[in-house]
Amino acid sequence: MNHRTSPQSSSAGLGMFYGTWIAAVLVSQLVRLNFSDKIIYNPGLAFNIILPKWLIIAAVALFLILIVVWYFRLAAKDTVISLAFGLLLGGGVSNLFERLLFNGNVADYWGCFGITTINLADIFIFSGIILIVIKFLYAHGSR
Repeated sequence: MNHRTSPQSSSAGLGMFYGTWIAAVLVSQLVRLNFSDKIIYNPGLAFNIILPKWLIIAAVALFLILIVVWYFRLAAKDTVISLAFGLLLGGGVSNLFERLLFNGNVADYWGCFGITTINLADIFIFSGIILIVIKFLYAHGSR
């Protein structure tokens, strides 16, 4: 990834990062309010990994800190990476908020192919990961 860009693109990337994660949290929580009759409270992590609630909250908080550190170390200047990390952080903060609000659980409300139930924050996290993978593959494929 290119670490040398103009100050203008740096501020654009930073604005994209902050705007995306804040919007992701707000939109996730507003959508959750509209699905209150379909909520399934999920105590687990990804792939229904069940751990003590305090450990999940600590692990999610650590993950969110790592996302911010990784973002600023890697590519705070790239708008695609800024969008991707904003989606990751916003989805993670939204799920952490729910864990704190709902006694260690997240509120899931969309059935996903009859396999699991997810929420919008999960979709934001997944989308951020996909964008990072695509950007990484594109950057390494163009060398």
